[in-house]
Amino acid sequence: MPILPLESAIVRYPWGSRRLLAQWQSRPVPAAEPEAELWMGDHPGAPSSSGGRPLGEIIAGDPVAVLGASVAARGGGLPFLFKILAVEQPLSVQAHPDARQAAAGFDREEAAGIPLDARHRNYRDRNHKPEIICALDRFWALSGFRPYAGILDLVTEAGLPEIAPECARFAAGLDAAALETFFVALMGLEAGRRERLLSQLAAAAERRRNERPEYRWIREILQLHPGDPGVLNVLLLNLVELAPGEALYCGAGRLHCYLRGFGVELMSNSDNVLRAGLTAKHVDLRELTDVLSFAPQEIAVLRAEDSVYRTPCRDFRLSVVDLAGGGVYSAGADHGFEILVVISGRGTIGTSASASTLDIGRGDAVAVTADTAGYEITGRMLAYKASVGMAGRE
Repeated sequence: MPILPLESAIVRYPWGSRRLLAQWQSRPVPAAEPEAELWMGDHPGAPSSSGGRPLGEIIAGDPVAVLGASVAARGGGLPFLFKILAVEQPLSVQAHPDARQAAAGFDREEAAGIPLDARHRNYRDRNHKPEIICALDRFWALSGFRPYAGILDLVTEAGLPEIAPECARFAAGLDAAALETFFVALMGLEAGRRERLLSQLAAAAERRRNERPEYRWIREILQLHPGDPGVLNVLLLNLVELAPGEALYCGAGRLHCYLRGFGVELMSNSDNVLRAGLTAKHVDLRELTDVLSFAPQEIAVLRAEDSVYRTPCRDFRLSVVDLAGGGVYSAGADHGFEILVVISGRGTIGTSASASTLDIGRGDAVAVTADTAGYEITGRMLAYKASVGMAGRE
């Protein structure tokens, strides 16, 4: 098959930016409404197309030629979903199940007769959803629980007398079980106590706003989501700022929240999200706690090694094609299915089997099928490439 230029859909959520995606695609700024994500893949929620044909239809026409024999044998189409994220406001605090939990949860809800589009449905497919986010500009996130003592120190520093009993019980344990009890108590406070707690938190954030970035985020989140206990996760989770080119991997059971920034995201092709707040969507605290890991999780900032961001996930692999200084990128004929998206600059892509080339520039995406001959990219550009990871634990 030839290299396929992709037309991809923009998905709109209230937390999106009216500037970032429009500016990147050289469209008028500001956009008419917030634009959150550009999806590149065959997910039915917003599938890419080429030449007027949905990518899923192209894959179904010859899965082996498009995906390669080993990936086609897994079934289910493309195993990953590639995105550009434009985050103007914090997303929901969330976690994703592992493959076993997703399959069991999906089957359980199917047996209960819960429609796939029901608001209270937790599992919309049987797949896990590990993901990697790579910053294209400064990118802020919450990711994984802090060390137990660090959580206690920060909550104590904030001075929140409403939860003094819960803090005392947590301090007496300082282990995973104690953190789970503490987390459930905070997220499930009855309305009166929750209102008093958030009032105390708002006062602390105002008083200490110049001491830590956490307090500035608390102030902003409380303005956007008044009365939502999800803001308390700023005290519980690691706060990280990624520089351009740095990435975070998020595996199953890791509570996280993207706060602000522009980035490229690659994930398993799933829509299973369990939320802990900062959203009008369904929050199932019991199901969430069954999925979460309450062990402390250090921040492991990833950088490309030999152009690849290494993760344990076999569904995807994120690579960078850095020709910002000019040059040639060559790929042999043994590649699998790939999607490339140009972040900046311009160039051409072509195969060794054809003299014709395709011009590509900022905002363009192309798909390279598994049966495509070796190819070359020339020019001055920065691009990111999504492909299938062939080894790993998840």
